[in-house]
Amino acid sequence: MYTGKERRQHIRYSAGSMSVNVSYEDKTTGVKSIERVKAVDFNNMGLSIETNLVFNVGETISMEIANRNERLSGVVGIVCYMEEQPDNFRYGIQFDYGANPFMCSDEVESTLENIQHMMKRSQPASYRSAYRRIKNKYK
Repeated sequence: MYTGKERRQHIRYSAGSMSVNVSYEDKTTGVKSIERVKAVDFNNMGLSIETNLVFNVGETISMEIANRNERLSGVVGIVCYMEEQPDNFRYGIQFDYGANPFMCSDEVESTLENIQHMMKRSQPASYRSAYRRIKNKYK
């Protein structure tokens, strides 16, 4: 759970043109729906999204994630951070690799790593060089 301090051990990359759809059950009607959300940043361990949907910290959600020619449905994540913004919510989602056999598969691991690699390569050069300086500082 989020405690107010930055806890990331892995850099996240700007999500750019990444597409994320969230499957959820409406808590008032019980109707299952899919809604596109705005991806903010990403790495193969998790991502952050912005949406008007309401989730609770600790809640499990299912997502479809796509970037360029990579697409993955049934990605399970746990909401580990929530911040209310003026017109929506921002959530930190951690992928739950132990949720089910699919999430433990090589397909999930390699696809999320491929997406991360594409994101990393699409970052501006100044961002990549700043990351290298920070990374080398802790070696």
